[in-house]
Amino acid sequence: MISLHPYDLPLSRPFTSSKGEFSQRCGILVSVQAGEFLGYGEAAPLPGFSRESLAEVQDELQRVKEENDPLPKSIEDIGSWVEEKCKTPSGQHALATAMLDAMGQWSNRSIAQLLNRNARKEIPISHLYTNDDALFHATVLGTQLVK
Repeated sequence: MISLHPYDLPLSRPFTSSKGEFSQRCGILVSVQAGEFLGYGEAAPLPGFSRESLAEVQDELQRVKEENDPLPKSIEDIGSWVEEKCKTPSGQHALATAMLDAMGQWSNRSIAQLLNRNARKEIPISHLYTNDDALFHATVLGTQLVK
C-alpha cells in the first residue's frame, strides 16, 4: 500500500543559489507498506533545478496510489516497475527509495547494502558551501566533501 504525505516547511534561513532564493521546502513523503515493514521515500523537486513541478509529481504519485497495483517482490523488479508507473525522476526516486527501505528492513540491511554488498559503512563529512569563512571552519572540523 502506498501513502502520500505532502509537506511545506519553512527554512530557518533562506537558501540562496544561482537559481534563486528559497525560504521554504515543499515535497511529498511517500510511504510504502509491505507486510509489517514501512519504507519511506521523498519527492521534492526544486523549482529551477528539476524538470518537473511538484504538482506534476503529486498527480503522478496519486495516480499510482489509486491504481493500487501489487508491489514488486524483488529488488531486480523495482526499477522496471517504477519506470512503468512514473515518468518523473522525482516520482521514480520516491517510490524506489520507499520500496528499497521496506526491503532493507525485511532483510536487516541498509539500502546501500541492498544495492552493493561492498557498500561503505561510513562516508566523509560533507558541507554546503555558503562562504569562505564557513568553508574554512568546516574543513577544520574534518569536512572532505563540499557542495
